[in-house]
Parts: sequence; C-alpha cells; structure tokens
Amino acid sequence: MTGNPGDIVGPVLSAHQAHDTWQGKVATVLSGEPTIHEGGRPWMLVDARDVAMAEILMAESGNIESGERFMLSSGDKIHPEDWGPRITELFPDYSGLPTVTEPAIGAEGQPPRNDPMWLRVYLRHDKVANATGFRFTSFDDTLSDMVTSLVEVGGVQPHSA
Repeated sequence: MTGNPGDIVGPVLSAHQAHDTWQGKVATVLSGEPTIHEGGRPWMLVDARDVAMAEILMAESGNIESGERFMLSSGDKIHPEDWGPRITELFPDYSGLPTVTEPAIGAEGQPPRNDPMWLRVYLRHDKVANATGFRFTSFDDTLSDMVTSLVEVGGVQPHSA
C-alpha cells in the first residue's frame, strides 16, 4: 500500500528543521519576512505526526488490500501569503507579519497571482479515514504546535510590531 502525503508541516524536533523545509518557509514569515510565491499553488497540508500515525494504522489494518493507494492530507490548504494572518490569529503578540509574498524566482518582479484553478482543488482523506478510523489534526492545532516549536526548538525570533 502507499500513503501519499500532501505538504508536510508540524512541529520541528531540532533546530536545523527550522530552515530549508516547509516549516522553514513558515519560520521566514514568523520572523517578519515574506516568503517566496511558488506559482500560485496553495499548500495542501498534513501534520507530520498524522502522516506517521496514518502509515502505522494502514500497516496494521486488516481491511486494506495490497496495492491500495491513500492520500494523506488533512484537507486544509493555505496560500503562502495567508500564513502571517493565520499565525497572528493564534498568537496576537506576533503582529505585523507579512500578508504578501515575494515574486517567484525568475518572475522579474511581476506581482504574484494565485491560479484560480487551485480554488477548486480539494484533497480528500475519506478513504484513509474509512479504512483505519483515523482523523487528522485540526489546522489550528498543527499551526500552534509548529509555531511554538519553531520558537522554542528552532530558535526563530518572532516578529512583533
């Protein structure tokens, strides 16, 4: 069987994970700098802890046939420019976080635009839920744990206005 995860986020376990990862991109926003716009695709999220648990439950399940494929995604999606406002909702002391992104590399300063196609994309997780009984972590819980770990473990200095 295969469990194919979306964009994996969640708490970091060591300082080096606060850089050059999806969490590192959130750390950039948390420190007050805009992240790079990546072609207008939102992040299709899944908590790292959920990926691990879903994989274990799938491996232990007697209901899953050999060769089955599962999408491991919470169903949440977020555009990079929305990380700042979402963090500020949960952590009001971290204010003044960016609400825009930098143009993608090679975009020659063009203002970023989100491709409207992505508004219609939804990654379903009902197959893995039905096969294992698993329920994904809420976005707010994942974001809260990720931001807390980026500060406490990753050493990120959060921006505050």
